[in-house]
Amino acid sequence: MTFEEQLPALIVLGYGAAAGLGYLGGKWSGRAKTWALTLAWLLGIATTVTWLVVAVGVSGLVTIVSLLVFAPLAITYLVVVLGRLRRRRAGGDIDSVWPRMFLGGGALCFLILAANTMINGLTYFIGLAYDVELHVTGSHQGSSMTSRTTVSGEYLLHGENHVLDHVQWLAFEQLPAAGETIRVAIGPLWPNPLLANATNAGLLMALGIVAAIPGVLLTMVVAREKANARNHREQSVVVEDGRHDG
Repeated sequence: MTFEEQLPALIVLGYGAAAGLGYLGGKWSGRAKTWALTLAWLLGIATTVTWLVVAVGVSGLVTIVSLLVFAPLAITYLVVVLGRLRRRRAGGDIDSVWPRMFLGGGALCFLILAANTMINGLTYFIGLAYDVELHVTGSHQGSSMTSRTTVSGEYLLHGENHVLDHVQWLAFEQLPAAGETIRVAIGPLWPNPLLANATNAGLLMALGIVAAIPGVLLTMVVAREKANARNHREQSVVVEDGRHDG
């Protein structure tokens, strides 16, 4: 049995162990609690990274982390700093709306992406994905470290012929060969991802959860900046009233 065939079981064990450590950490106290929670986080991160490396390769992992983690953090930091500098130069008398609009737009994009990805994955488990026969025209067994494992083929849906061209194979099972016909599912929402099995659909839902994290964080930053702006306005009114009373 290859590592990729063992991977689904290892993923379940990894997340299960992380959840168990997190539960124990919540019950314990002191240094034991700190160690348990730290190990839970490290084990969860290690399991996720291993899953993504096998699924999309190192380059794909770097791209995902850059788009979903580093880019939002950098943009958030830049927008918040520029907004505060502008308020400081104006003496705190203005409410800079455009940083919140920019961050809100980014949050909305991430949340829409997350919802689309999670819904497509979920449809496989609740029977709403399209069940089709995929006529495989080509496949490529890539290395998890250097290249992607892909499959190409054609399927008929709603009376129309659809073509898959080098779509990533995330099923973690034997790659079909050219000429084979296999039963797969197709996600109902654009871009209609290939859902070869439950592991594939589960990975798609996990990626959706990852995409939701920056969306939620950006939403929290927007709410915080809005609250700060409101506090600045209230303080300015109090100071102005104090001057008039004096």
